[in-house]
Amino acid sequence: MIRNERGFTLVELSVVVLIISIVAALAQPRYNHMRTRARAAQAVSELDNLRSAVLRFQGLNHTRPPEATVGIIPAGLQAQLQEGYSFTRSGYTLDYDNWGGVPFKVGVTIVTTDTDLGAMLMQIVGSMWQSGDRYSMVIE
Repeated sequence: MIRNERGFTLVELSVVVLIISIVAALAQPRYNHMRTRARAAQAVSELDNLRSAVLRFQGLNHTRPPEATVGIIPAGLQAQLQEGYSFTRSGYTLDYDNWGGVPFKVGVTIVTTDTDLGAMLMQIVGSMWQSGDRYSMVIE
């Protein structure tokens, strides 16, 4: 009987699958960290965009935008934001805060249940504080 030597044995294929699995398991934590860092960078960009919009609104209207519920853009502020802008994002929601008092008047809060994202935001921005799943920053 002639034996065909073309192809791989089951043992060889199993070894290759095992090696790929080990490499993937080693890479997964780093991938998760980079993904969280990218989402945090996006959130910081959103904070900067919102800050600029609030200051433009205030300059044009001589007042601050009114308070709005979590995930809702305050009345009149949409005109200062780019078209299609939303307070609801994948993994977090923005909340505009008009505290109207001293020492802080206006701020923005990121609401997320992703504690890794929150910790990354605190690390990047620095001047934020946390209360439960809310990470707040002063605009003015």
